[in-house]
Amino acid sequence: WYLFQACTFGGEGQAVWGAAHYQEEYVRVGGEWKFRQLTVTSSFWTPYEQGWVKQPFLQQGG
Repeated sequence: WYLFQACTFGGEGQAVWGAAHYQEEYVRVGGEWKFRQLTVTSSFWTPYEQGWVKQPFLQQGG
């Protein structure tokens, strides 16, 4: 699966773009399907103003 989303980050409400892909593994337990493992690989989480070319990943603290 692929993810591309606009979202709000942190307590200050910073606008960001995010993109990632994830893979899931399932296991059947007692007749129900459950997650065994979920792996997420981020492509970018970037401030809206900068874009993913200038700053692919948010910097710690803002």
